[in-house]
Amino acid sequence: MKICLIQTPSPFLLDEKVVPSLGILQVAAVLEEAGHEIVFLDFSGLDKDHMKMLLLAVSDQKIDTYAVTATTPQFPSAVDALGWIREIDPGKKVIIGGPHATVAPTSCEMFDVVVAGDGELAILDAIQPDAPKVFDVSKVKDKGSLMWHWPSRHLIDFASYHYSLNGKPATSMMWSQGCPYGCLWCSGRLIPFYRRQRQRPIDDVVKETEHLLERYGMQGITAYDDEVNIQNEALILLCNGLKPLSLKLRAFIKANLFNDCQAEAMAEAGFVEICSGIESGSDRILGIMQKQTTYDINLRARNIAKKHGIR
Repeated sequence: MKICLIQTPSPFLLDEKVVPSLGILQVAAVLEEAGHEIVFLDFSGLDKDHMKMLLLAVSDQKIDTYAVTATTPQFPSAVDALGWIREIDPGKKVIIGGPHATVAPTSCEMFDVVVAGDGELAILDAIQPDAPKVFDVSKVKDKGSLMWHWPSRHLIDFASYHYSLNGKPATSMMWSQGCPYGCLWCSGRLIPFYRRQRQRPIDDVVKETEHLLERYGMQGITAYDDEVNIQNEALILLCNGLKPLSLKLRAFIKANLFNDCQAEAMAEAGFVEICSGIESGSDRILGIMQKQTTYDINLRARNIAKKHGIR
């Protein structure tokens, strides 16, 4: 099949060309591995006229199926893309996946197939003629584990993205997926699929990092995991694996799990910055939010990072 994958724009951001979206590029990798031909449209930074023009251009390439990804703020753009496809290339299947489709599948009924969950686990079934209207990955046998493919970054204009850490060219990765916590404001807290933390094999993370260094010259990495320190031993081993690469690293942590052992290993691996959701300086508000942190816990995490030279 010839499949057109569409990355929706993020006009709410100050700069849409910082790091590429990895989820749909993982979906592309699965399709490429299965022998399908991919046409990739990256709408990041484009206005509606340019998006429609690109869709008009690719419609002449005899696309079999279209698939679009969207977060909730991107959803209006996904609906725009659907309307243009119906107008320009009528009769073709249009699939939607991504965070919005996962947490609010009933709002996506205008699409032919709605993928709720990891798209890379569902896409080969979703493109089939008999695919269900809503493909819930968590309810399909043998679909509940992390199946990782390196994102097909070669499909985008990678050089058009610009991000740096401590003055070094950098980009994004995912080392794990999922978060077992139930913070009250998080839509993922109600989805069992998201509540399971799933760790990638450490050697695979290291190999992908080496690939980014060798092919693209990336000397810095931000890991966009919910929290990299949920599994203490795995984090230490990963730090040991990344240390020889002499990179600048950044990631997100859970403050109540952060400790000196983690900080020491992270600093030695090249971590220059960590991020944690403080949310409030009030223990009462933190309790209401079910953060499982306190003012003192957050302050302790900050002081540990400072002690080890990490912002």
